[in-house]
Amino acid sequence: MNTLKNRALLAAIVLVTAAALAFLLSPWGELGAPSIQLHGDVSSIGTQKELEIKVADKNSGLSFVDIAIIQAGKKHSLFLRDFEEEKRTTATIPLLVEAAELGLVEGNATLKVLVRDRSLWKNKALFIKEIQVDLTPPQLSLLSGSPNYIRPGGSAVVTYSSSKPLSSSWISIGNSTYRGFATANENNNTFVAFFTLPIDNTGRVKASVIAEDASGNKAEINIPLQVIRKNLRHDRVAVEEEVFDKIRILERYYPQLSGLSDEEAFKLVNKEIRLQSDARVKNICSVSSLQSLWKGTFLRMQGATTKANFADQRTYTSKGALLGNSSHLGIDLASTANAPVEAANTGVIIFCGDLGIYGNTVIIDHGQGLFSLYAHLSRIDVKENDFVKRGDFIGKSGSTGLAVGDHLHFSIMIFGDFVDPQEWWDSNWVNNNIISKLH
Repeated sequence: MNTLKNRALLAAIVLVTAAALAFLLSPWGELGAPSIQLHGDVSSIGTQKELEIKVADKNSGLSFVDIAIIQAGKKHSLFLRDFEEEKRTTATIPLLVEAAELGLVEGNATLKVLVRDRSLWKNKALFIKEIQVDLTPPQLSLLSGSPNYIRPGGSAVVTYSSSKPLSSSWISIGNSTYRGFATANENNNTFVAFFTLPIDNTGRVKASVIAEDASGNKAEINIPLQVIRKNLRHDRVAVEEEVFDKIRILERYYPQLSGLSDEEAFKLVNKEIRLQSDARVKNICSVSSLQSLWKGTFLRMQGATTKANFADQRTYTSKGALLGNSSHLGIDLASTANAPVEAANTGVIIFCGDLGIYGNTVIIDHGQGLFSLYAHLSRIDVKENDFVKRGDFIGKSGSTGLAVGDHLHFSIMIFGDFVDPQEWWDSNWVNNNIISKLH
């Protein structure tokens, strides 16, 4: 009898234990706490600061989230929500913290994030961080003097200082922005930025430095500009059979050209594929060395004749019919066939290879947003990440890509926006408009 009772008791214990274990392993019986992830710097809050907080509980799901800033004993709510009915396991919460609306003042504060799950135990996660409320925007000063002379398609540089450390700064001109770089100043409070003006600009121009500190406070200062207008050269180009033959070679890279007439293929290349190639250049040049690598004027290909200038406006025709237009974004230089091509200035090779209409191409990063491009090469004698000095041999001229006849297409870019290379070949211009403003 006792044996039967013991067996029954043991069976009951096993059942209870199994039930308890099953409950603990179920979403409702979990003991694990939810997770909290903060993205970005949350050590300080300014007049306006964007935050992103991700909360998750993969088992029972989220029940409740409370996000607040506490200052001087007062709670300033940023986000308060009951997720009980939503049955969500994750939530990404973007927040725009506006100090004035919350009533925050400069000084110490505490960021608090509380998350509970939907389990029986209502497990919670608590994140607490001491933060600084900083409502003082940086004060900016231009150091490079004025005015800044610039032509559409030309280059310019501005140097400026900040009264406090910056998380980022940039030049805003028209619809474009150009990143600023810290200079080798012991206080790390002076900056330099190169910028350009679109070739087709004809209207008023507003340029400014915009800066943001770690707290999200922004400041802006206008850059005085003196725009020098120049008439662009317009050419009417009759497209010959050799150009159509070149386009047929491009079919191996662009199958969408197959089956099109010569004229249709030319239009596609001149419009869409040209834009794709330039977009690739823009992407390649989106990241640049933090340090300036170049020095002095840029080299022009030795013994070469100019065949086409920067910003030449071309109208293409075939048998009297209009095929399209383009703006030439470099200078074509022709010498002997397979002529040696040298690095125009010191820098790092960031691209080697085929680049659409540009054919075999090398791109050099000269630092702080300044780049040079060498296109239509027959041979490339450098590789990516090579460091080259001004005058180093990098390859030979050719007729790859959409080139008719052996030549070098040479371009200079600021973050992938093409600028006039002739300025950078001119020692007087470089000294007066660039170097003098960097000191």
